[in-house]
Order: sequence, then C-alpha cells, then structure tokens
Amino acid sequence: MRNFHPQPDVVIVPGIAGYDLYSEHFQLVAEVLSPSNTRVEIDLKLRQYREAPDNLYAVVIEPRELLVTIYARRHDWEPATLTKAHDSIDMPEFGLRCVVADLYSGTPLNPRRG
Repeated sequence: MRNFHPQPDVVIVPGIAGYDLYSEHFQLVAEVLSPSNTRVEIDLKLRQYREAPDNLYAVVIEPRELLVTIYARRHDWEPATLTKAHDSIDMPEFGLRCVVADLYSGTPLNPRRG
C-alpha cells in the first residue's frame, strides 16, 4: 500500500519526545491488538516495522489472553511467542528484562492478582 503510515500503540524513538505522529527513526514498536485488527493489517504493519532501518523490535500484544509475540532484528525477525506469565522478555539494547506478567499488570489478566 502506498502512503501507508501505521501508528503503533507504543513507539520508542531516540532523542527528546515531541508531538510528531510519524517517524522513520524508531527502535521499538508495539501493537496492542483490538477486535478490529485484521491479520492482513498486522502483517502489513510488521513488514514495514521490519524494514525500518533503525528498528530493533516489533511487539504484538494480545490483551484478551497472555500472548505476546516479539520480533527482534538480532534474531532475524523470527517470532518468539510467549504465553506464560513467567516467560522472560529480554531487550538488552534498552537494558530491559521483565516477564510477560509485567505487561499485564493492572489488567483483568494480571496473573499476580490476589
């Protein structure tokens, strides 16, 4: 699609935060799926995210179940699917190490809830 400029739910852009809605120089993007997302739309977004020269990660989060898929440049963009609360998320380029449960904190799926 020409002129398709996806707007991810989360983006990490180097530098000082601004109000720009589009950047070609990002290092991580994340999509939180909604019922309106189609597989074709997500696949198109992922293709663009992988082609971005500075991007290191694309993350897809399913909010209705514990399901996180991480695509990392350092792993040739092969998807890593995480489905357990204790599954580790490691992004050493950002000094980040957490578990899937951390992404669901404060949601109805919070595995650490009472």
